[in-house]
Amino acid sequence: MALGNIFKRFIDLLPKQPRMIGTVIVVHGGGEYTVQLNGGGTLRVTARESYNINNRVYVVDQRIDGLAKNLPTVTIDV
Repeated sequence: MALGNIFKRFIDLLPKQPRMIGTVIVVHGGGEYTVQLNGGGTLRVTARESYNINNRVYVVDQRIDGLAKNLPTVTIDV
């Protein structure tokens, strides 16, 4: 098996869309929300379930993917 094939198989295991964490800041109704991302910026997203303001959520591909745990964050500069 060539090394390139192993690397391609590894890359194929990685998710295609990033999973971001944010906080719901606006409930628009009709399953639409505005989320403030941890890294800065906002997104208008959709969801199948109901969420409240200040809920921490996972966002994937402009959709809420569920509630995120409210854990402390640490930033490490390299």
